[in-house]
Amino acid sequence: MKIAIVGRGELASELYSLITASSETDRYEKIFFVDLTGDEEHNVMAEEEFFHTPPDQTDILIAMGEPFMRRKMFEKYSSRGFRMTSYIHPLAYVSAEADIGSGTIAFPHVYIAPYVTTGDNTIFHTGAKIENNCRIGSNCFISLNAFVGAKAGIGDNCFIGPSASIRDSLLIGEDSIIGMGSVVTKSVAQGSVCYGNPARRVRENTTHKVFQ
Repeated sequence: MKIAIVGRGELASELYSLITASSETDRYEKIFFVDLTGDEEHNVMAEEEFFHTPPDQTDILIAMGEPFMRRKMFEKYSSRGFRMTSYIHPLAYVSAEADIGSGTIAFPHVYIAPYVTTGDNTIFHTGAKIENNCRIGSNCFISLNAFVGAKAGIGDNCFIGPSASIRDSLLIGEDSIIGMGSVVTKSVAQGSVCYGNPARRVRENTTHKVFQ
């Protein structure tokens, strides 16, 4: 089986390096990037060319940090018959009692406790910790060293910034952004941008962009 990493930014390069540096690389016939334009010298296939390849021969990993783009790419590639695969780094811990969706990516030192459930196409970056009985939505990005307390819920298409902390049993509405280092002590309404300690809502997420 081949594996295609959708995207060509820093996150995609980081993921490629992790896969090829571990024993996981032996599982795949070929590992390459897919982007709007191709670059054969750097192992990048143009998207239009890729769409003419048999979908049953390649699994997909989406390596984009923007939840909106993650959702868009997930829908585009799924509609063309391509299958999402998951990648759990050997140094990540995912409980056998956790229910992990298709397309999950877990970087090194991620900890996902028992009875956590996740939607499809969500990334857990290095050191992220998800306590027991949490519900994490689809197309989310849980950043470096973020902490989600027990029984918390995070909606679809959310971005949780580096070293952010979310208290037990809180709800983060879909399409929300929690800024770097924020400490969330109250539930967050859908489509909110929050940051600070304690975190406060500063605006509505009208642009659906984390990185301006």
